[in-house]
Amino acid sequence: MKKSTIAVIAIIAALAVAVAVLFALNWNAIQDRQQLLADGELHLTHAGDVFVLTVADIEALNPQPLDAILRGGGQPGVDVTFYAVPFRDIMDAFIPLQDDVDYTVLFSAADGFATAMPQSEAMQAAYIALCADRGPFRLILPGDHFAQRWVHWLTGIELR
Repeated sequence: MKKSTIAVIAIIAALAVAVAVLFALNWNAIQDRQQLLADGELHLTHAGDVFVLTVADIEALNPQPLDAILRGGGQPGVDVTFYAVPFRDIMDAFIPLQDDVDYTVLFSAADGFATAMPQSEAMQAAYIALCADRGPFRLILPGDHFAQRWVHWLTGIELR
């Protein structure tokens, strides 16, 4: 065998071992996120306190139809109607915030994707939608023209 072939095989083997090690190290976090999705829970974290919200909790806030244009992948936009609750209504119901503090709000998904924004923006622009596909909860930002910061499979909201 040529030295270059042996080198390529060694590199592939090293990468395979690295992937296996990283997978093993993250196994518990993966299982926790899958359980959140199976239970239909959304964890809202503020000042070390965790509030567990369920689909029933969001439904109790009376989701309203929200029309948005879903764009992505270079395709033309598609008009979609979601049933959603403004983020500010969720905050008012579960964690009344002080007006003189502007937290950073981190919205995170089961797959590790996350988006952050100032509390002032989240209170004005963010909606939490109930979805039959792509997880029970989804962050919708109707003004985000390319849906880049929309979070599918939403499992956590953290105020920092």
